[in-house]
Amino acid sequence: MNAKELYEIASQKIQPDSDLVNWHLEFLRKMVSIDSRSFNVNEFEGDRTTPTDMKEILACAEDYLRQIGFPWIKINQPPTECPDATPILLA
Repeated sequence: MNAKELYEIASQKIQPDSDLVNWHLEFLRKMVSIDSRSFNVNEFEGDRTTPTDMKEILACAEDYLRQIGFPWIKINQPPTECPDATPILLA
């Protein structure tokens, strides 16, 4: 398959409301909805003091990457002596 053929196939699949675009947008919607729960952490008495959604976002991102073909994914866990550090996803 040459570059022109690839371009034509990609142009057909990457269109507003196409199945491919909607599939990718659904993953983004999931990640944004998880992330938006982290806003206003510790804003009022009784609120959680730290966001707990990072693991859920990373799991969603890992699922997305696996489904688009990344065979190797690692989530790096920061050392316990760095309590404010966040995990890093490598693919």
